[in-house]
Formats: sequence, C-alpha cells, structure tokens
Amino acid sequence: MAEFNAEYLRPLELMQTPDPRWSTFGLLTPSGFEPITLEQYAKPIQEIRLNDSVPEPVVIHFETAKNIALFAWHVYRFVPVAELYAFISIELALREKTDNKTVPFKKLLQRSIDEGWLSNERFSRWQRITLHHALRHKEDLELAKMLEIDPPEDPQYWDYLSVLKEYIPYFRNTYAHGSTHLSPWPYKALEISAEIINQLYPGSEANA
Repeated sequence: MAEFNAEYLRPLELMQTPDPRWSTFGLLTPSGFEPITLEQYAKPIQEIRLNDSVPEPVVIHFETAKNIALFAWHVYRFVPVAELYAFISIELALREKTDNKTVPFKKLLQRSIDEGWLSNERFSRWQRITLHHALRHKEDLELAKMLEIDPPEDPQYWDYLSVLKEYIPYFRNTYAHGSTHLSPWPYKALEISAEIINQLYPGSEANA
C-alpha cells in the first residue's frame, strides 16, 4: 500500500485507497490477524434502513449520513461527520413531525418521550442488554438456590431514553462546534438514529 498522510488532502492517484488506520481493525484467526475488508465494514451500514413512512427529506438526509459513513473507509475522519449527520437527521425528523422549526433539539426529544412516540422497549440495544441482564439474573438465582443463600435482587429497569436524550444533543453540539473526538465505528450512531426515526414514523421497512 502506498504511504501518505491520512490527516491531509488525499493525492488524486490514491483516492480509492483505504485509510491506513482500518488495517488495525480485524480478527485474530488461527492463521493470524486478518484486517477487516470493505465488504465486512460496509455490511452493517447497508443493513440499517428506514421505514417507508419516513418523509423523503429525512430519508435523503439519513442516506447521506450512511454514504459518509461508507466513505469513511477511505477517510477515517469521516466517522464523526457521519455521526453528526445521523443525529441531525433525528432533528429533521422531529421538526417534520412536529412542524416546529424553533424549539431546541433537546426539548423536541423530550417531547417525543412525553408523547410516547419513543419507548425503551423498541430499541435493539435496550433489548440486547435487558436480555443479557435477565439471563445473568437467572444464573445468579440458580447459584443462590444451590448455595442456599439469599437470592439476588431483580435487575433494575434501564431507562435508555434518559441516556439518549442527553447523549445525542451533546455529541450533536460537540461535533457541530468543532471537536477532536473520533469514534472507532459509525454503526452505533447510525443504528440509534434509524431506530429513533423509525419510532417517530412507524411502518414497514422499505427504504434502502
């Protein structure tokens, strides 16, 4: 692979070259370290889709975020740009739904929670972690019974929305006003944003 400074403007002859930082991402296999391929990197991005009921301007905005994430394969610092665009897609979706162009983003998120448009149970991350806690609790109960000790307390309910309503506006503003923060992957922001938008506009999945 030709060497170049990935932090600066790419030479034209190397525009199709992956950002060298991706070569450090991969899996350890019996035959050694295998760097991630473009196909492996792109697959999670391709699988994130919006419902057919989502307004077209929101779809186009979010697809732009996905394209930026995809092209981060060539420019690693496109990752936070993709995240910013994904979070702004949520804001656009909320403004389209409420027909309100002036209320701050954070207040619109709070309204979506108060109105019941969003719920913890419809987020895949909430489902995964809650299931993990439930399985772990079941194992702990069985162990307590075997050891004849007091059973553990039930797992506490995780209010994921209380985290998101602070996390999303914070990073949206941080990126928008300039930041050196660099996430390792764009997937989390894209997944969260798509799930929020799909909850705001429930319907069948169609937009690719």
